[in-house]
Amino acid sequence: DCQNPRLWIFDNGEYGEAKYMNRNVVSLVAFALTEPNYPEIFRYEISKEKIKEPYSFGYFAVDVLDPNNKWCNDTFVYITNYAENSLYVFDYKNKDYWTYSHDSFKPDGETTFISPVGSSEKK
Repeated sequence: DCQNPRLWIFDNGEYGEAKYMNRNVVSLVAFALTEPNYPEIFRYEISKEKIKEPYSFGYFAVDVLDPNNKWCNDTFVYITNYAENSLYVFDYKNKDYWTYSHDSFKPDGETTFISPVGSSEKK
């Protein structure tokens, strides 16, 4: 198993009310879950000049390719950006990221609204 299970956080760098929005560095951060006080063990910052729409980052997924590896080096994080219609892929081992954009990432013109109670309707 990975020596140090992690909690991953993605910070889009935006905070405050819409008209007073402040912009900081976009960061991917990991915390050690098995150590006292859960220390930060990793941080990767993406320059705000390289991101067109930081407020439009959505969900992210962490993919550990070999969970039996003691150090969890083969880890990728996939982060969506709705406004850019792109997918950011972060490579933990190489400490680098790249983006994919494709027309298939764009909205299809028909959207579905899902309410907090689970009902859905076409818009």
